[in-house]
Order: sequence, then C-alpha cells, then structure tokens
Amino acid sequence: MLTAAEARAISQLLTPKDFSLHKHIEVRIWDAIQNGGTSILYAGEMTKNVLKALASLGYNCTQLICKEKNKTLYRITWR
Repeated sequence: MLTAAEARAISQLLTPKDFSLHKHIEVRIWDAIQNGGTSILYAGEMTKNVLKALASLGYNCTQLICKEKNKTLYRITWR
C-alpha cells in the first residue's frame, strides 16, 4: 500500500526514464538515511517531473552549478 504522498509522487512520474531516475535517487537517499546522512548530492540532469515527485515526498532539492566542469549538481536534503 502506498501513502497519499507516495501516490502523489508516483503520479508525477510520466515516463520510464522519470521512474527509473526517481527510484535510483530514492535508493541513494535510503542508504544515506541508514548511515545517518541528512543530504545527498546528485550530479546530472534531472527532469521537472522527478523534482516535483521528490518535493511531494518532502525533500528539498537545490540546484548547484559547477562552472569548472559545466555540470549541474543537485543537493537533496530532508529532515
């Protein structure tokens, strides 16, 4: 069974790529939580649908730009 927040998050994921990326990030978040972490960094492009899904689960996503390598980083935090 899904909670209302989980159902809302999954409804934001429109493509298989969105779903795969969301699950990949979610596994990294669970691993960080188990080790006492409060945030993760994700390097790469993230779709708006995944950002909406993470926000609906209560995660804060901050976009960071690395000018040296022309990469986009995302800091995903939780309480």
